[in-house]
Amino acid sequence: MISDDTLVSTAFPAMGGVATVTIDGSPGLLRSARRRLADLEAKWSRFLPDSEITLLNARRGAQVRVSEDTRLLVRCGVTAWSETDGAFDPSVLDSMVAWGYSVGFPDVDRPAEPLQIRPAVGMRDVRVDDAARTVDLAGAGFDPGGIGKGLAADLVATEVVSAGARAALVDVCGDLRVVAPPGDDRWTIGLEDPDDPSADVLRVQLAGGGVATSSTRRRRWTTARGRSVHHLHDPWMGRPAATTLRGVSVLAGEAWWADALTKYVLVGGVPPSEVETLGASAIGRRHDGVVVGTDDLLDLHREAA
Repeated sequence: MISDDTLVSTAFPAMGGVATVTIDGSPGLLRSARRRLADLEAKWSRFLPDSEITLLNARRGAQVRVSEDTRLLVRCGVTAWSETDGAFDPSVLDSMVAWGYSVGFPDVDRPAEPLQIRPAVGMRDVRVDDAARTVDLAGAGFDPGGIGKGLAADLVATEVVSAGARAALVDVCGDLRVVAPPGDDRWTIGLEDPDDPSADVLRVQLAGGGVATSSTRRRRWTTARGRSVHHLHDPWMGRPAATTLRGVSVLAGEAWWADALTKYVLVGGVPPSEVETLGASAIGRRHDGVVVGTDDLLDLHREAA
């Protein structure tokens, strides 16, 4: 059982936002978790000139030796691209840069709009070779933002439990992973209301697994022509996606997969109920304010109303 008396927590800047780590265990594990997130950010940030992702993007078409962590990240990207029929596509990098998302927030500042549409090339030709410890992006540019925070939460949560914590909740900028033993008291997680980020559309009890939320309200900027755009890009059209929902939250076994499925719904235009076939649950709000999702979360929403 998890007792509030044994929980310790810390919050700190990470990956362009704030990370919160809460564990049932030694406070020393919090320091380890913070170092591990800094290590992953140093490898994965496309905004750092010496990261492994920056190196991969600079050497497209070459086999580049990278860490096991980065090979895992790229492999997850390929899997998510395949399983979502390309709606989640990390190769949208060139499109995002063309629209001005070439630097981290809040530094994006009224960029020009692209003169040429740059559809994503997809992940079909990307190769991860664990024996050689290499990744070959072929012609793709890789943006880790769609799953990187979720995967970081997954890795840190499972690693601190393996290191001795009895339970852990790791929240990286809103993408979170819970690892807890059977029979725990569970964790109560608030799922953000797209209409009001300070409120919850639903609160759920989570014994384990991952949660991710995506919305067009976040990471917005204005082009030099005065157009308001956002970071969720349509890989086929090479521009910010036109979404049927204001935002969506997904619950899945792992945070990286929940993160990818939010793009499946928002960018792919897939009804949130469809994620049930992929082992997940979802709840979101349409532009007309109607709450939609999988039956399990809609039932909880009706009960709480």
